[in-house]
Amino acid sequence: ESEEMLRFIAENEDATSIALFSEPFSKSTHENAVFSKYKMAEQHWETALIVTSEFHSKRACAVFRKLSFTITCIAAPEQVSTVWERLKLTKGIIREYGATIYYKLLGYI
Repeated sequence: ESEEMLRFIAENEDATSIALFSEPFSKSTHENAVFSKYKMAEQHWETALIVTSEFHSKRACAVFRKLSFTITCIAAPEQVSTVWERLKLTKGIIREYGATIYYKLLGYI
């Protein structure tokens, strides 16, 4: 997914004045934020642009903000043209509600 979001931002924003990177090693949104924080400190970057899916952006941005990031969030629109894609999106949205509750319980957001 991180490579897809990197392509999306490169195609849809003026990327000439920003450094683009994806963090492909994490297994969760929280790990992604932690690993990204180390990368940003290493590069002396102070702000980040978080690109994720529409239904995931609220939780993802809350996690990054909880770790004291100065961020801007961009939600990439979902491509839904078939019944299968709609079912897959619905499953993702339902999963996101559960993940949000779980992250609140863990104190990640």
